[in-house]
Amino acid sequence: LGVSPAGCLAVEDSGPGVASALAAGMTVVAVPDAEHAQDPSIRRAHILLSDLTHFRIPQTPRRAQ
Repeated sequence: LGVSPAGCLAVEDSGPGVASALAAGMTVVAVPDAEHAQDPSIRRAHILLSDLTHFRIPQTPRRAQ
């Protein structure tokens, strides 16, 4: 894709997913299901949401290629 991990946003639903995305250097949004909600790794995410109902990504200008 040609984007560095620092320029990526990972949306994860489990502790291992959050840990992997953080280790890669990504910004992480966690939306855990009931099975993973108590996993301590979930709380390491930059943003923790109960669902994606109101989550919006601001539009930014596209980079020149």
